[in-house]
Amino acid sequence: MTLGQAGNPWPHLAFSPSPFLTQCDLAHPFQVLGLFPLSRRGSWLSRGRFMGRGRLVTDWSPPQTFSKDVYLSTIVTEWDLVCQDDWRTPLTTSLFFVGVLLGSFVSGQLSDRFGRKSILFTTMAVQTGFSFLQIFSINWEMFTALFVIVGMGQISNYVVAFILGTEILGKSVRILFSTLGVCTFFAVGYMLLPLLAYFIRDWRMLLLALTVPGVLCVPLWWFIPESPRWLISQRRFREAEDIIQKAAKMNNIAVPAVIFDPVELQELNSLKQQKVFILDLFRTQNIATITIMSLLL
Repeated sequence: MTLGQAGNPWPHLAFSPSPFLTQCDLAHPFQVLGLFPLSRRGSWLSRGRFMGRGRLVTDWSPPQTFSKDVYLSTIVTEWDLVCQDDWRTPLTTSLFFVGVLLGSFVSGQLSDRFGRKSILFTTMAVQTGFSFLQIFSINWEMFTALFVIVGMGQISNYVVAFILGTEILGKSVRILFSTLGVCTFFAVGYMLLPLLAYFIRDWRMLLLALTVPGVLCVPLWWFIPESPRWLISQRRFREAEDIIQKAAKMNNIAVPAVIFDPVELQELNSLKQQKVFILDLFRTQNIATITIMSLLL
C-alpha cells in the first residue's frame, strides 16, 4: 500500500504531487504550492531538487544556503544570484563584452592620438587595477560596473599590442607575431584558468591570483619602445631615429649615422598632416570589403 492510498499520517509534513521542487519554489518555509507545512529536517539534495510524487518532501534547507563541496565562494553564492535574480549572472558576462565593444572603438583612436606605448601600458594598468578593485566589491552592481571597465582595458591593450608589434617588427616575423604571437599567450592564459580554479575555490582569491601577474608587466616599460612609425607620423623624427639605431645595434646591423635626410624632413614638416575619420574605412571598395570582412570574422 502506498502512502497516497493510506492517506497522510503525518500532516506536519508536505506531500507534493509534483515530481520535482526546486529551492526557488520554497517561497515560505511552511508553504509549498499551497500544500501542507514542510519539515525542516534534512539538507539540500544534489542540484537543489526535492523529490515528490509519492514521497515525503523532507529534504530542505532555508534559502541562501549553498553547498561548499565544490566552491567555497562565488559571486552567485555571495550575492544570492538565484531564483528571481538568476538573470544577473548572464547579464554580468554580457556587460563585460559591452566593455569589450567600447574598448574596441576607442583603443585605436587613443593610440593614434597619444602613442602606442603609452596607451598599451595605460590600458594594462586599467585592466589590472580595476580587476584588483573587483576583489573588494560589496555588491553585484559594483562588481559588474568594474567588470565593464575591465573589459574595455582588456581588449584595448590587446588591440594596441597587436598594432605596436606589427609596426616594430620586420617582415620576417610580422606575420608570425600577428597570427600566433599575441593569441598564443591569450590561449595559454585560458588554459591555466581551470587549473588555478581547481586549487583556489574562493572567487576573491582566484581573482587576486589572476590579477597579480599584471604587475609583472611593469618592467616591460623600459624594454618595449614606442613605434617609430607613429613617431614619424607625429613629426618626432629624432626619437624615431634613436629607436631605429638602437634596434640596429641590438641586431648587429650597421646603419648610417643619419637615417633621415634633413631636406626630406623639412619637406615632411611643411606638409599638413591628413586627418582621418572612421568613415574612411568605407571610402574605397577595397577598404570597405576588408572592413566588412573583419567585422564578420
